[in-house]
Amino acid sequence: MDTDCMDIPILTHYTKDIEKTVSILEFGFFYSYHPTRTFDQLFKDADIDAVEPDDHAMICFTELDINSATKHRSKFGQYGIAVSMEWAKAMGAKMVEYVKHNSPHYYELLQKLQSNAPAKPFGYPANEQRMPMFEKVLRQQTLGSPSMAKFFGAGPDWKKILNELLWIQTEAHKEQNEWRIRNPNPCVGIQHREPTERDKKLGRINSNPPYDRSVMIVIMSKDETLRKMSFLSIEASEIKFIIVPKGSKKLLQQIINTTLYNSIDIIEV
Repeated sequence: MDTDCMDIPILTHYTKDIEKTVSILEFGFFYSYHPTRTFDQLFKDADIDAVEPDDHAMICFTELDINSATKHRSKFGQYGIAVSMEWAKAMGAKMVEYVKHNSPHYYELLQKLQSNAPAKPFGYPANEQRMPMFEKVLRQQTLGSPSMAKFFGAGPDWKKILNELLWIQTEAHKEQNEWRIRNPNPCVGIQHREPTERDKKLGRINSNPPYDRSVMIVIMSKDETLRKMSFLSIEASEIKFIIVPKGSKKLLQQIINTTLYNSIDIIEV
């Protein structure tokens, strides 16, 4: 392996199997929704009846080096694609800020939410429970959305604080050392979920492509605009190395042997 690759700051995206790794090389990183729960906790403590918005999917990376990522790999997958931090930042990557519950910063965020929340979305106070169910559910789903805030008469400071929260996580996840690239196109991307046993029985997924049906629709779509908005492509020259579990290197080399990615270093761990 080129030792120079280990000397530059890198970020690594981990995934669960070799098929997903190859699909990233072919299509790019897929923007998917991963609820952080930070919004929900803050909204609850701020007495605002809303839930975390699903309008900006993300791609998650870690700045943990290979030797420090054992626990991280066990949770997110043993296959990793390492990119330079310089490339990631150019694509919009930002470091996640971890906030301790009930800390001064946490109370600062609460105060910002409370002071900038729209006073009466749908004509009702932001914490009103005695409202028609349809309006209540719609408010819960959209009040926390930066892209929808303007429909509730929210000022720019409300949208600003919501966008700030996109890069915040609770301290319980601090060991992940996470960076995020958010999809610049709101409402594009598909909710991430692992296929259930019921999905498999109903034939909703194919065991070979590593995606459920909804993601496959995007991959197979003839609409190039949709695909470009749902994936972040990466050139072979931007990938510093690929991490695989022991015994998998030869198989991956065989798969990418005739592609533009055949010169990328592969590290077994």
